[in-house]
Amino acid sequence: MSCQTALIGTTHFPNVIKILKECRRGLAGTLSAFEVMCGSYFHAVTWKQITNIPMSRKHKFYVLLEAEGSDLQSDEMIFQGTLENLYMENAIKDAVVSKSKSQRLDLRRIREDFEVILKDEPAFLYDVSLPIVTMEEYVNDTTEAIAEKWALSNVYALGHISDGNIHFFVHPNVESDSSSLHESCDALLYEGLKHNNGSISAEHGIGIEKKQWLS
Repeated sequence: MSCQTALIGTTHFPNVIKILKECRRGLAGTLSAFEVMCGSYFHAVTWKQITNIPMSRKHKFYVLLEAEGSDLQSDEMIFQGTLENLYMENAIKDAVVSKSKSQRLDLRRIREDFEVILKDEPAFLYDVSLPIVTMEEYVNDTTEAIAEKWALSNVYALGHISDGNIHFFVHPNVESDSSSLHESCDALLYEGLKHNNGSISAEHGIGIEKKQWLS
């Protein structure tokens, strides 16, 4: 078995889509992970280890890319060739490819260790889905709406967009009743989905909190 992992930095969301399309084509059935992080998320989760991060914290989007196959030598060549094609198409601004299991885990940790951005309360987490072509507009509009509501707010977005999935972490950063803030935040996140053929849930179900938004 082989596993190839890379962290990619890029400047525009259309480049993210281009990277996904090229990886689906070039890596075929070996593509096993395609995680996208907005720049604000990457910046927030790496602030403590600022001297050890693998690349600049100034990119607008980051992609954690992984491919798993059965032929190490062949898989490495195909993976490197796919990245080279993306460089030639100016879709990639920067990229780091893991050379060991520990490096692979370090790259994955950037995506998975988000506890640092949950330290400020209240923090509201969301799991929505919508078509890839509407994601950029939805994220931008939602972030702007939250900023208009709470000027000191922080919004972090990430997700495995090939599944149409986006996770949000929202900090209103105001002193108020948590329940009231949560209801207001729900409205800002969910209302925008109506115009983008989206859903209030992607992979974590409905439960009790989302019940009133089912319609």
